[in-house]
Amino acid sequence: YAKHVEFNLAPGASGFDPPDIALSTAQELLSASTRDSTINRYQDVIGDSTLRAVFKTRLQRDYPHATLNWNKLEVLVTSGANNAFVTAMLSICNQGDEVIVPVPYYFSHRMALQLLGIRMIPAARDCETFQPLADDISAKITRKTRAVVLVSPCNPTGCVIDADTISRIRALCAQHALWLVVDAAYEHFVYSQEHHEHELDSSAPSYSIPFAEDGVLLLFTMSKSYALAGWRVGFLVHPSRITPQLLKIHDANVTHATVLSQKVACATLQHTPSSFLNALRALLHANRDVLLGYLNNVVVNPNVPAPNGAFYLWVRLPRGVHEDDAIDVLARQFKVLVVPGSAFGANAVASWDANGDVNGESAYVRVCYSGLRSVNEAHQAGKLLSDGWRELERVSRLHSCPQRQ
Repeated sequence: YAKHVEFNLAPGASGFDPPDIALSTAQELLSASTRDSTINRYQDVIGDSTLRAVFKTRLQRDYPHATLNWNKLEVLVTSGANNAFVTAMLSICNQGDEVIVPVPYYFSHRMALQLLGIRMIPAARDCETFQPLADDISAKITRKTRAVVLVSPCNPTGCVIDADTISRIRALCAQHALWLVVDAAYEHFVYSQEHHEHELDSSAPSYSIPFAEDGVLLLFTMSKSYALAGWRVGFLVHPSRITPQLLKIHDANVTHATVLSQKVACATLQHTPSSFLNALRALLHANRDVLLGYLNNVVVNPNVPAPNGAFYLWVRLPRGVHEDDAIDVLARQFKVLVVPGSAFGANAVASWDANGDVNGESAYVRVCYSGLRSVNEAHQAGKLLSDGWRELERVSRLHSCPQRQ
């Protein structure tokens, strides 16, 4: 499909360019006159010391309300957040252990757990807000449970987990001696539901991350906020007591993140002006609202909820429309590509009772708007998407898209 659409709203990747300092740093390091021979050799497994210090300072600056002894936390530089997740899971779990993950989930987490022989236990979310349900997580804890995994802001729903929910889940984990693992890849993409402009004035994140001196593992990346996905740099923030275990795993797995990439990441963190993230967040916020406006002229029962983070819309399919048919119609007839919700653990098609009410879980698709480089592009994509959705609603009314078993 991707080769034949006008707007590919499927990839969860930044569609914008990295900060200028990132590319100029790479060019300088690779130039004949300034070539740094250290980029060709093995370096510390834990990561470049300057980069780790710069990143830790950034966290302390951006999260001033985190009251803890920062000396008890260590930073491991990883080859992206997915590598950080695998390293974390290998350090705290054995084959056959259980990890609780709210559904819908980030599919790479599911695949990593399967590869590692760790059993993923799905937990419920609120059907309207998509907040994880702490009571359901509590009910899923067994003697084999080792961790709870959260993504906030969430891929695929865009939900930002509120401070009360985070606190309750953190308390559950502490009570049962479980690890809380939080993927904060989208930390800079948080939007006010009230659309207050002052909330776009700072490059610092504006939500709660559960920093703690023990029991919490936090995953970060340079891929989203700074559009450096191809450079593969992430961070695993962890209690220093488990650093030796993490280093054994990291050394055996990837040894360390690419040295050139680490130097580029360091310069990017040090020298990127706050205006870069401010402008990016403002564009994503505007694009989100444009797409919502088009969709909610068509999807009225219920409206598509306005996510307050990340860069995704989680859109419920019309009744009786199978996700495969929806993807096909949107791509072939209306030239927009989206991701089926089953990739994130949702149903492929909703089931309905005789009265026309949902009988079980709804079916969804994920729409990513980070690849739209202007509000004008958002209007073009929104028009195609809404026209396509109108066709799906028509198909639903005619029952011409049979449910599949």
